[in-house]
Amino acid sequence: MPSDLVVDYLTVEYQSNPMPLDVDRPRFGWQIVSAVRGVRQAAYELRVGTSPDPQKDADPVWTSGRVDSDSSIGIVYAGPDLAPRTRYYWTVRVWAGGDESSTWADPAWWETGLRLADWQARWIEPVQRPAQPEPSVREIIGTGADMLSGAARHDMLNPPQQMRKTFTARAGLTDARLYASAHGIYTAEINGARVGDLELAPETTAYPDFLMYQAYDVTDLIVAGDNAIGFIVADGWWAGRLGMFGTSVSYGDRLALIAQLELRYADGSLEVVATDGSFRSSTGAIRYADLLIGEKHDARLDQIGWTTADFDDISWTSVTVTDTALDKLRAQVGEPVRAVCELPCLATHPTSDQGQIVDFGQVIAGRIRVDFADLPAGTEVRIQHCSVLGPNGDYFDSINGRNNENTDVYIARGGRETFEPRLTYHPFRYVKITGHPGPVAPAAIHAVAISSDLVSDFTFHTSDHRIEQLHSSVLWTLRDNSVSIPTDNPDRERAGWTGDLAVTVATSALYFGINGFMTRYLANLRIEQFDDGTVPMVIPFFKGYRELTSDILHASSSPAWGDVAVIAPWEVYQAYGDQRLLEQSYESGRMFHEYARRTAAGTVTEADRADDDLAAIWRASTFLFGDWLAPSTTEIVDGFYNGFAGPGANELIPTLYYLHSTDILVDLARVLGRTEDETRYRDIAAQVRRGFRKAFIDSDGWLTADTQSSYVLALAFRAAPELDDRFADRLRALIEANNGLLDTGFLATAFLLPVLSEHGLNDLAYSILLTDRYPSWLYMLGHGATTIWEMWRGVEADGTPNRASYAQPGLSTVGLWLGRYAAGIRPLEPGYRRILIHPRPGTGLDWVDGRYRSVRGEITVRWERRDTDLLVAVRIPPNTTASVVLDGARLDEILLDGALLTGHRDVGAAAQDGDRVCVEIGSGAYDFRYPMHHLTSRDPGTGS
Repeated sequence: MPSDLVVDYLTVEYQSNPMPLDVDRPRFGWQIVSAVRGVRQAAYELRVGTSPDPQKDADPVWTSGRVDSDSSIGIVYAGPDLAPRTRYYWTVRVWAGGDESSTWADPAWWETGLRLADWQARWIEPVQRPAQPEPSVREIIGTGADMLSGAARHDMLNPPQQMRKTFTARAGLTDARLYASAHGIYTAEINGARVGDLELAPETTAYPDFLMYQAYDVTDLIVAGDNAIGFIVADGWWAGRLGMFGTSVSYGDRLALIAQLELRYADGSLEVVATDGSFRSSTGAIRYADLLIGEKHDARLDQIGWTTADFDDISWTSVTVTDTALDKLRAQVGEPVRAVCELPCLATHPTSDQGQIVDFGQVIAGRIRVDFADLPAGTEVRIQHCSVLGPNGDYFDSINGRNNENTDVYIARGGRETFEPRLTYHPFRYVKITGHPGPVAPAAIHAVAISSDLVSDFTFHTSDHRIEQLHSSVLWTLRDNSVSIPTDNPDRERAGWTGDLAVTVATSALYFGINGFMTRYLANLRIEQFDDGTVPMVIPFFKGYRELTSDILHASSSPAWGDVAVIAPWEVYQAYGDQRLLEQSYESGRMFHEYARRTAAGTVTEADRADDDLAAIWRASTFLFGDWLAPSTTEIVDGFYNGFAGPGANELIPTLYYLHSTDILVDLARVLGRTEDETRYRDIAAQVRRGFRKAFIDSDGWLTADTQSSYVLALAFRAAPELDDRFADRLRALIEANNGLLDTGFLATAFLLPVLSEHGLNDLAYSILLTDRYPSWLYMLGHGATTIWEMWRGVEADGTPNRASYAQPGLSTVGLWLGRYAAGIRPLEPGYRRILIHPRPGTGLDWVDGRYRSVRGEITVRWERRDTDLLVAVRIPPNTTASVVLDGARLDEILLDGALLTGHRDVGAAAQDGDRVCVEIGSGAYDFRYPMHHLTSRDPGTGS
């Protein structure tokens, strides 16, 4: 047993200390930390108890005993049934050889939630005007109005509702928990203090079948004697404006609240304060709060102290108790939304209309906080949010979308006061402040970024600061688009477009810990999936998108979009080894494949049906987005864009993605032991490949759609493996003919650089990465980007911005190449049990340092050119092994620890493989050095 062995990073359901958790058999995970080489867990012992130090419990709830196993993730709780509303503590120790174990890990915990029978609370509704429905998509079309523009009608907006109650707590309180949810979004206070640190709770889900509740430890907020509890409930996703059409009332037109406060005392007794008819309601200073429009706060109407016990609520009205069922309530799944960081004001400048532009230096999703000094009562300050400025440095509204004002309004009560909206959020780098008497001091203004509180797992540094900035831009783009669901953008729509996720989920799994986040999203997907297997383009399927697909597109799904039902569970499994999520999602993926098979059969021609292989393909006669926003197929007119222009690779995309999903289902069925399905899907994949060759490869051996996108996807999905060299040569020629520039949209861009690196064109991948000419990532950065734009031409060469999103994840997939190819870190087995370390140095970078915290521990790779040598430093966590591939190396020239690699006692195997050497290692730190020779053979690629 290594003397420095430490067990750390304990998780339950892939989260740190989750509360509440409604999983009957939760799974445990931990990481082992040791600097010693070759450390591998031989056994573990796990203990669960209800005291803070469970390893000392004389009668633990459950102990695994010593289990001979090297597994450290997905360990299933196997004790007695868990009690509701209970905090469980747990710890683990491991053996790594011999009879001596590690010390017990510092305990972690999780807390169970409420069973249905435990709810004493009932849904309550305040007196209110029903939320006003905006015109439907059909009505907008019928009036001839522009679908993507239209000012908000503030007279249609309702104020949030405030609800409160006083109660008495006895002395001897030991614990207090608040469980709450809402039809709308809510905040809570007890005795004038904020409850918890969650934002926009209960977040967005497929509400009719899946509504989350949250749990809060409020013990420290309760006093012996009189107390008060209060809630504010606003429209949120329930009744507010959503999506590109600003459609309202997607789920209901009345706000409601359910809450249960439980007080436990030292004598073992329990008191419950639950929402019922004794609650009273009113409106207050917030005159409206809408996710798209913004928040208006009239501080003159503040009801000071309304959540304190001595507040007089005689003028407030009674609430109505409803018979709304409670069976759709589920405990919070995955990390909640929180404020994740604050940014200071970096610069300000005046505008021509006596306003002030404030620059925070980074596009975020969030809000601002302003400390006002001595404002005259009644002063109305407007705060408009935007991501880019116009050529004159003034505010620029880049958003195409109805009701999308992104403007907050504050009316002062007089004196020193602070404004920070809590019931909306905005995308912005800049804000324009008007109405304030003189400029606001920069030190008084902060930006607050919000996001689902995902752990950041990937860091990347390199010799070119622009690529470090690109990495930062990818990270911020993904963070800005992780507010409760994986969104397409944080500005125009904030909707869960499935195609965006299908191409970005692997990148997200590299940058952030998304297992819980994706578990929640895929639960929404399974709920929203149609009975015929159709996966809607947007999840959750907000009302405006239901109208869009039925009244305009006449299709609810699209090739590459619906495939997320298969792609996302598989990519999450690769990152975390979460087989339970595969099991939960398998039927959904199978149903989608059946839908795709039936749909494909309806697109083939009569001539196709005479050939079994051609009958298996999917012709592009149904609606599809294609390789959305590829440069050569995108038109921009008067600042607006059209991503449908030109054929692009659309002809091939349905069949290619159908093939891709079928291949994944082969693997899914294999992992889950469904041998009949595995055989069936393997046969279908072979048939589709044969059909693809017959339908889409001409007599000269080229693809019928001779575009970069076509060749990238055909290579990525191995559509015709025997033609890979030919296709790669054609892709290279097309890029060279395009002045060395890419011409791909967000489907093919996800695979462009990996395909080049895998097929002997690694220097071309670096050339595309490092160019600052349009279209490129560095063109974006050179024109002020701090996040990844929706389209390559977000800003014209002269600095004129277009009407588009400036934080959209589709093109952020370059981040995956940075991790898997520039740094060279990827899983060889799910959950990084076995790791591939294959850095790909290229012309233009002198060194790269990549660090990824996997579920088994941190993996680091640093390579550096030093004279004619290449230094490769690798760090592998305990309980894993790695295959290290050293490009341009000769076995007899590699040094490890300053000595020749051959015969080194810490190397399992080493072999020459063409122009590279493959080395098998266990955990620990390894520093390789060798003269790097030029590669002369085509790279066949390794790993999955």
